[in-house]
Amino acid sequence: MNLLGNPGIQSNLNSIVKKNPKILSESKKTPENQFSNKNKKYFYSIILFSLFLTLFFSYSFYISSKNNSTKNIFNCLNIFQDHMNNIISLEMIDNNMRLVLDYEQSNQIYTDYDLYYSKYSFVGFSVDKKSSQIIIKDSFKGNKNIDIYELFTLINYIDSINIEKEIVGDNLIIIGNSFEIINIFDLVNKYKFNFKLELIKKMNNKNYYNLVIYND
Repeated sequence: MNLLGNPGIQSNLNSIVKKNPKILSESKKTPENQFSNKNKKYFYSIILFSLFLTLFFSYSFYISSKNNSTKNIFNCLNIFQDHMNNIISLEMIDNNMRLVLDYEQSNQIYTDYDLYYSKYSFVGFSVDKKSSQIIIKDSFKGNKNIDIYELFTLINYIDSINIEKEIVGDNLIIIGNSFEIINIFDLVNKYKFNFKLELIKKMNNKNYYNLVIYND
C-alpha cells in the first residue's frame, strides 16, 4: 500500500511542515553540522600531528648539530701514544673508534676507568681471573680523505723505519713495533682512513702490532 501517494496523507504532511518550518530546516542542518564537526576534529588532529612532527625533527636536527659541533677531530697519534702501554686493539671505522686496553693489575683499572669516563662517550670494563680490560668507544670528526695507494707511497718515504708492508685484497697490511707505528701515525695523522691495529707480541720495551688500513 502506497501511503505517501494518498492525497489526504500528503496534504496533512505539508500542513504540518508549513505550521512548523523549523522541522524542515533542522532536518537539513543536522547532517551538515555533524559533517562540519567531524571535519574540524580531523583538521585539528592533522594540525597537532604536523606540529608534533615539526618539533620532533627540529629537536633531532638541533641535537645532531650540537653533537657534531662538539666532536673532536680524531688524532690517531695522540690516542696511540696516550695508551701505548695498554693497547690490545685500536679500531677506527667511519669516524667511530673502538679501543681495548689491557691491565695486568686490576687495581689500576678502576682509577683509569674514572679518568676515561669523563673523557669518552662510552667506557666499560671487564675484570676476571684471566684478564682485566677497559673498552672505550667514541665518535670523532673526520679528517681529509686519502687514497690507500697514496698512503702506501707516503709510508715508503719514511727512511727511519724498516717495516713489513703489503697490499692484500686492496687493504694495506703493516707489521711494526711501537716506534714504527708512531712514525706511521705521525705521517698520516691529518688524513681520514679506516684501520684496525692489533697487538701481536708484547715485549719488555717494544711491542709489535699488526696494522690493517682498509681501502673503503
